[in-house]
Amino acid sequence: MKQYFFSILLVLCASNIQASGPFDIIAMGGNTVNDTDVRVLDNVTEITSNQNNEHGMRVNSVAWQPCGVHLAMGGNGGPGEQQTRVYKFDKVAQTLTEVTTQPHAANVNSVAWSPDGCFLAIGGNTSQRDRSQVRVYRFTGTALELEDSYNHGNDVYAVVWSPDGTKIAIGGDGRPHVRVLSFTDGELSALVSTAQDQPVRALDWSPDGTRLVVGGLQDNTNKNEVRVLNPVTLSTLAIFDHSQKVLAVAWHPNGRHIAIGGFGPFEMGSVRQLRILEYDGSNTLTPKTKLNNGGGVNSLSWRCDGDRLAVGNDPTSQGHSVRVYGFNPGTGQLSGPSNFSHGSNVYGVDFLPCCSPGNICDGDCAEVLHQGPTCFTGNVTVQKTLTVLGCFSATECLTPSDRSIKTDVQSIDPASSIEAICSLNPITYSYTDEWEATYGTHDVQRGLIAQDVAKVLPELVHERDGIAQLDYSKLVVDLVGAVQHLQSELDELKK
Repeated sequence: MKQYFFSILLVLCASNIQASGPFDIIAMGGNTVNDTDVRVLDNVTEITSNQNNEHGMRVNSVAWQPCGVHLAMGGNGGPGEQQTRVYKFDKVAQTLTEVTTQPHAANVNSVAWSPDGCFLAIGGNTSQRDRSQVRVYRFTGTALELEDSYNHGNDVYAVVWSPDGTKIAIGGDGRPHVRVLSFTDGELSALVSTAQDQPVRALDWSPDGTRLVVGGLQDNTNKNEVRVLNPVTLSTLAIFDHSQKVLAVAWHPNGRHIAIGGFGPFEMGSVRQLRILEYDGSNTLTPKTKLNNGGGVNSLSWRCDGDRLAVGNDPTSQGHSVRVYGFNPGTGQLSGPSNFSHGSNVYGVDFLPCCSPGNICDGDCAEVLHQGPTCFTGNVTVQKTLTVLGCFSATECLTPSDRSIKTDVQSIDPASSIEAICSLNPITYSYTDEWEATYGTHDVQRGLIAQDVAKVLPELVHERDGIAQLDYSKLVVDLVGAVQHLQSELDELKK
């Protein structure tokens, strides 16, 4: 298995690949209406759903895989119907196809993908049969396989991965209300916990992973506080009193703003269920927007560029259960909204991700290179085949070449290198119409015929899907040998 490591910024581009950038595709889940509990919207226009699903359950949470290929949901229903489902989303055909179902003994309240898209964490209620309220599954592309589980001791309503994928924050009932778990080598272990003054219903990591925001239900002093915590110690850094239940929190991509929602206090003749807070990075939360959403807020999701906020809520008087607001980061103000009517309560919303940070593990995420967002920032490890249908640009492209990982090392005769290089036939060419139609390559090319190269340097040629493919980078080795041979001949002539 060969691994390639790409640093700084990796850009993939092709005519048939969508540009990486903000997408208006939103997944939503809620009560079952006309045999439908999950829908996918383009802004507020439905493009597909799981209509005629056989589960008939209430969906409490939805989450896109970071590469945007799969959609996970968790919920509850009648006896034996509590479960997690994973769908595959075809962005071109605009369809949802169920991939796998994982039953649970109690309600599933929250689902969250790891940043690399390889693991799915769930949080749920306690049952007599199963005391593990937190579970982490490895996603194989076709199934969910249990990796580890954790007994929080009471119902869990929120699970969120840290941006680096090494920790999971959980919130729920009981004391402690908040825990941070380590996830290392496939195992969960508790790092730190704290007993908030109120049961926790929502939490989120700051984009840089240095803060947690939590919100929940009313405490014994009739306060409903939103708190910013230090995730290392879970000490409180900042507090804001929303005065009513807080059921959703979402940290803005800029790290300065936090959206909170739930039931709203009655102020100035109107109920304020939705707020935008500004965090100064230290100990102050300042309200920037407070408005009447028209229905209690159950879920929030920022578009990846932070210019839009999706809200899943109880139906308004007009029946709207998904609302999409515009957002001005400069003023902290919301505008709009656009509306969609699911027909009942919506408990989960999630914007399709723009970029896929981190690793691609099972090969399935690589599909995003063909039909969806293709922006990677940071370090990316691809452990299987990466196919790019178009141009590939990188500021650095490194292949592991350390002496310690090599064995049976033998020198290449420079004379054989120059003989191989001189036998090659450099050509110009154009691709066939069929190849151009599929891969969008229209320009005149310069190169070699793979079958000709295979006659003298077979190690450089590989066949995949019936097409001979040439590793041009390895020609450098024989070019070095050829230059060395020519130099030795030149030195002899100078004597």
